[in-house]
Amino acid sequence: MPQDLIPATTLITAVLSTFAAILAGISAFMSFRLARRIQQELQSDERLIAGTPDHPELPDQNHKSCVLRTAIFNKSKRKGYIDSVQVFDETGTKLEVSWSDSIDRYGNPQHPSHLIGVVDMATLFVRTNTGQPILTFARIEIGHCFSKKPLTVIFEPFASWNKVENG
Repeated sequence: MPQDLIPATTLITAVLSTFAAILAGISAFMSFRLARRIQQELQSDERLIAGTPDHPELPDQNHKSCVLRTAIFNKSKRKGYIDSVQVFDETGTKLEVSWSDSIDRYGNPQHPSHLIGVVDMATLFVRTNTGQPILTFARIEIGHCFSKKPLTVIFEPFASWNKVENG
């Protein structure tokens, strides 16, 4: 009788081991899916929002028209950063610009074209390198850490004047 018990015990042990391995695999897969879902939920809240761009007030008014200022707000719980800025005119031509989070009294960006950290809010200043004024239109594309797609901001100061209000 002990001789018949050994093969049966071995078979039961093998079946239980296989069942435990399958359960461990299913548990690992479910844990992986849960971790990915939590990560995606946390990342869905990671975004930057831009305010309306305008010309900042400068002591020397001749320089203000070639500088644009916009507020950038971070809606994420973690720090974000801006790593690139491109500006295009109404024809889609790329303008050569310098950008920073601070300017001097003439509107020149201080420490231009570096990373700008955004904890809660930062101010972005963009100035044309040629000193040409930006008066009617500019499309500003802001590259940041939360997305491969840039944040796009439109400067169009006279757009609200063209709207007809219904009384």
